Amino acid sequence: MVKRMSYSLVTCANSGIAKAIINKFRSDGVGLTLMTRTKKDDHLELDFFSKESIEKSIEYLKINNISFDSLVLILPRIPPSANALPESDEWLMLFENYFVNPMFFLKELIKLELLKSDAKVVMISGVSSKQAMKNYALNNVIRSSWIAQMKTLALSFSSMSFNSVSLGGVLTESYINKMEIKAGEQGVSYDNIISQEVENVPMRKYATPEDVANVVVPLCGSFASHMTGQNIVVDGGFIKTYS
Repeated sequence: MVKRMSYSLVTCANSGIAKAIINKFRSDGVGLTLMTRTKKDDHLELDFFSKESIEKSIEYLKINNISFDSLVLILPRIPPSANALPESDEWLMLFENYFVNPMFFLKELIKLELLKSDAKVVMISGVSSKQAMKNYALNNVIRSSWIAQMKTLALSFSSMSFNSVSLGGVLTESYINKMEIKAGEQGVSYDNIISQEVENVPMRKYATPEDVANVVVPLCGSFASHMTGQNIVVDGGFIKTYS
């Protein structure tokens, strides 16, 4: 019997982590629809900061009768901040861009059955979802809200799977470039800078984008057939809490 091809939707598909996930999907023979903030090549436009853009992307999927076996939900990078008391206007803007709008996108995918009844949804998060971090005050709140929402969705849609992958340090191209600049400024080698960065990581290394892909892609398939509502940490042992 010929195996049916599976299809996945990946958002923010131009990020370094997304590219590794996409390569892994392709090597596994998975069909892909890719969405990015700026339309280019074979990517569809999806700007989470614009409800109009979200509505257009949903309409495109609906008109073209596209449905997915899995969704890798990657959001734009939340700006780091140590400010625990931002003004109300800033909170409203942050929640609209990083929670309300993306949740509207996910809601429409589910409501319009653009995600199949047994679809696997994997959200890319960060370790501030597991442990509050001083310089990521906004991340702490927004990422925790998403973890709660994913667990709530897992309770509400029993045939689907909703899991998150919370990342520690990842050696993306942009991060490597940043560390190379830092090494140049300090007059030391790149390896010296990285060894300092990972001193508090038990495995003494950061993940590669391929390491992340090797966790995310199986969660989009049969590996997660009896797994939902979980927040899986990929951080080399940095987070040491029991729960």
